[in-house]
Amino acid sequence: MKQDRIFLIYYYLLFLLIILIFTSIYLFSIVRVINAWTYTESHINYSEGFIGRGLFGTVMLFFNKYLSIPTKYFYSTFFYLMSLINVYLFFLLIKQYKRNILIFTFLALNPALILFSFYDLGGYARFEIIAVTAMMLNSYYARNFYIKKISKEDYLTYLKYLIIPFLAICIFINEIIIFTISFHILLSLEILKKKYFFNIFLYLLLLIPICLVYTFKIDQEIALKLFNNLQNKENLDLWILKAIAVPDLVDRFNIDGSYMFTKGNFIRYTSIFIIFFAPIYIFFNYLRLNRYILIKKNYFCLLSILPIFFIFLIARDWGRWMHLIIFMTFCFYIKFPIKKNLDINFVKIFKLKYIFCMITLFFYLFFIRIPHCCNIEKLQITIYGGAIEKVKVLYDIIFIKKIDIDKRFRKND
Repeated sequence: MKQDRIFLIYYYLLFLLIILIFTSIYLFSIVRVINAWTYTESHINYSEGFIGRGLFGTVMLFFNKYLSIPTKYFYSTFFYLMSLINVYLFFLLIKQYKRNILIFTFLALNPALILFSFYDLGGYARFEIIAVTAMMLNSYYARNFYIKKISKEDYLTYLKYLIIPFLAICIFINEIIIFTISFHILLSLEILKKKYFFNIFLYLLLLIPICLVYTFKIDQEIALKLFNNLQNKENLDLWILKAIAVPDLVDRFNIDGSYMFTKGNFIRYTSIFIIFFAPIYIFFNYLRLNRYILIKKNYFCLLSILPIFFIFLIARDWGRWMHLIIFMTFCFYIKFPIKKNLDINFVKIFKLKYIFCMITLFFYLFFIRIPHCCNIEKLQITIYGGAIEKVKVLYDIIFIKKIDIDKRFRKND
């Protein structure tokens, strides 16, 4: 009982720590624009007719016009609330590992998972956050099915009235969600068997929003009109709207893909991907091979992540797509319940055989991160960073005052 209490305290301490981290980022985002790209993108709306990515901006401007809620508060609060929801779902999913201190810490503080956007703030306030929410929701209900907490009928109800409608809304916000649909289909295929199989065709309903957002795309003319229609243009950039308004995939590849595909970039990003993807994939497959978790169709994991690789050809934020792949891998495996004892308490971790694991884990969790973007060869960006670097930067800003914060983040007056 005493050990259980210790495990539970540690679980909630890490939970509260991460909540505190995202609360701090939220408060900072109120006074500074953390992500100028997404802030500008979030103002795309339906004032010039229906277009892809217009739903969020339309709702935000509605609240601004009729309820007098400043767009900066709506924008910052949305991403904060989504972050809180994701942290809550994430900790629900990893709770079954709380009795193994090493594994739980590895998952909770992993720089490629829930804390990705903290380790590199360029990855914060990005619309793939809703894709992560959808994946964790589906994994959560799948887990409940596997532990017999809900029936197939219950899972089907959640699929019909929550997951698929949420995915449809997400597609209207940002079409990147489309590349994650394979994950949901394959996850549901593992559950909806025999007489339930034909319910998998419910996912065909998503063809409606997909066709709409790809038929009515934003172009250069619409981008200019949208920008001119906005009454408050503070901290908005027309060039960002114009950069988004490149609907042709060939043109998108010529702009972003060709910029990223250099020998140096390919080698560096491949190395980064291996460093962060391999530990997650190897860890869960170690559990599978040793029958801690039971998986019949392990290849579904690789099939799920396959569509994400297409994004590398048309968008330069390769670190973000790596994060999405790794999180999708995590969501695929985390839904399976543990079948055997995995406990490691605070006493066992100080045994010799765990010391090396602790040292490696400490370096991995606190000294490196995934750069969210872009041409890291040209910009000389490395994976060095992580929590320790964040503490150092904060100290330099507050006490040394040698970092000019105005150069990095615009004031959000």
